[in-house]
Amino acid sequence: MIPNYAVLNKIMKHFGNVVVNLKKMIEFLRFPVIFLL
Repeated sequence: MIPNYAVLNKIMKHFGNVVVNLKKMIEFLRFPVIFLL
């Protein structure tokens, strides 16, 4: 059985990656919006 803290650590790492990807997407989408406005 995997200890709880190891599972939590994996979840936190995954969540961190998702947040980073969202930030990159927002940055990427912001430039076309600025040019269109």
